[in-house]
Amino acid sequence: MSDIPKPTDTGSAGIQQPGTVTALVAEPSHPLEGLPISQRLEGLAAARPRSMGGEIAATLVAGSFTQLSNELIETRRDLQDTRRELQSSHNTLAECREKSAVLTEKVNANSRDRHLRNLCIAVGTALIGFGIELARNKLEAVGYLLGGVGCLLLIFSWFFVPKEAEK
Repeated sequence: MSDIPKPTDTGSAGIQQPGTVTALVAEPSHPLEGLPISQRLEGLAAARPRSMGGEIAATLVAGSFTQLSNELIETRRDLQDTRRELQSSHNTLAECREKSAVLTEKVNANSRDRHLRNLCIAVGTALIGFGIELARNKLEAVGYLLGGVGCLLLIFSWFFVPKEAEK
């Protein structure tokens, strides 16, 4: 055994410590916990089988009652899971309804904004046209004023009326 060479670089710093030994202990639970009638029936069948019609009948009654109790417990668990899923579905439905209401309002607002935008473009264009015509007919001050108001309406419709992407 003395022929084995000592490694020069082990790849370990040597600061590792052994872990604590704490075993996780799971508490065993009786599958029929919470159903005392099943426990009583099992105890009665084990202690006095003749009072239940004999050993075979007592074993059958206790076994069938135990099975029914197990099925009841499993059904209760399934019911709890189903209620949790139902609550989750209710929450999802509420979120979808809220989202639907917001989107409906956005669609309605978009329609109103589109009408305002189209009106500003039409009136602004008409005012610019009237302004040009008045400026040609020697009413330059009124023509420039109408042209300026028309330009302001066009600029307003292009930049200040909310567009679909901004909503």
